[in-house]
Amino acid sequence: MTLERLLKGGRFGALARGNALRAVHETIWQQVAGDALRQCSRLSTYREGQLTVMADHATAVSQLRYLQRILLQQLRNHAEFRDLKQLRFVVGSALPAPVRRPAKARPTLSQSAAQHLLQAAELAESVEISTIFKRLASRAGSPGQ
Repeated sequence: MTLERLLKGGRFGALARGNALRAVHETIWQQVAGDALRQCSRLSTYREGQLTVMADHATAVSQLRYLQRILLQQLRNHAEFRDLKQLRFVVGSALPAPVRRPAKARPTLSQSAAQHLLQAAELAESVEISTIFKRLASRAGSPGQ
């Protein structure tokens, strides 16, 4: 079985199609929403004819609710939203959640390297360089490392 067939079938294929459809939905939303609303809102979910839109603040939700009838008509003009029955607006971040990466472990120095850095700090003529050497020496591991 080729990689292409594997990716197109099963869960991978459904996921890829879902992501592509979501991108199309977001593009249509960006076209329909006005400039001010485009900057403070984004699509959250679209299930069973209900489109949920996240807005940064309550004022934007109020504006969206005021324009709800017009937005529904404009969205239904696109084939991807033909079965759209209801718009739901909620206050939340209109920005995608940031991807959190685990913190990198700080490297440690040997005790010998730390001693050399402390000696260099004492001999340094510049206070800034001495401070930098002392800070680097503080990264030394415990004597057993």
